[in-house]
Amino acid sequence: MATSVIEAVLDDPREERVWALLRDETCVFWVGWRQSDATIIDACEAVLRTGNLVGEYVESEQDGGYRVFIRAGDRRSEIPLSYSLRDRHITICALNSFLSPDYEIRLCLASTIGDTLAFIPLASTQWRDLEKRFPETLSRLFYVLTETPNVFTDPFPPPITWQELANDPSSKLAAIKLYQTQHGVGMSAAKQVIDAYLVGCTMDSCQENAVKELVQEFVQLICRNDVSALSDKFGIDTPVFEEIIEALGRYGISANELQPPDFDKSRVSDVFQMDDPKSLGVEVNLWARGKHQEPILHAEVNFATKQPIFHFQYIGS
Repeated sequence: MATSVIEAVLDDPREERVWALLRDETCVFWVGWRQSDATIIDACEAVLRTGNLVGEYVESEQDGGYRVFIRAGDRRSEIPLSYSLRDRHITICALNSFLSPDYEIRLCLASTIGDTLAFIPLASTQWRDLEKRFPETLSRLFYVLTETPNVFTDPFPPPITWQELANDPSSKLAAIKLYQTQHGVGMSAAKQVIDAYLVGCTMDSCQENAVKELVQEFVQLICRNDVSALSDKFGIDTPVFEEIIEALGRYGISANELQPPDFDKSRVSDVFQMDDPKSLGVEVNLWARGKHQEPILHAEVNFATKQPIFHFQYIGS
């Protein structure tokens, strides 16, 4: 397999070159988190073109009802499946061991924002040559697979934040998609945040925008009486939801009258740093009937994890 596309990315890792590589079926094969394990071997062979590498699916009365083998000529090895979502990673690692020392599969880090990941198989000698020529860029773009962590089910080394992805020119699109996923905004809004960050936007101002978006979403779900979504996204159970409705009632407001608060026009509108440097507090007048009302929403948002965690505190004056 020619490595010219890979070398072009390593030499100049611009966004368009990275995504050209990921679309190149002669260099890359993709694996979904629910993919049949036998087809992973076949996908790898479609890139390597060894002429004899195949995956075998064999029905069995034991274990999960089937077994999967890797075969190349007279060589045959069984994959130690767990019959769980961890098996995609287990299969790729087993395939790596089977192909060693002649070939090695590495993960394309630019693909790690979704549940389908891209992998590149190369001759081991080709990887060694690229390591000598592009030592820093190679490690940023292609991840050396090990038994742990599981790249489909476990957190694994960087890039893990949209800021880190944005700082790498080759990963700008990945940063946009990651921000979009984490904050539930559209592609255009996410791109504006990333572009602002790259021209000097501080992380605090970007986090402030994220806090406001979470508050607006929280209020919209209350207005729709969507307890299920409130529970899933914000950890609000039925008793807490009933307390919120009761608090609104004390101010003569029903849930279906609520509107997303306008932070620019509210009498009380403040996003502020908490004692915990990774948390921001928020206080804002709730809106109903087209204007801000007396009750104030008090909440806290923690940014210690990849996805901000919204903590509702209370509604009061």
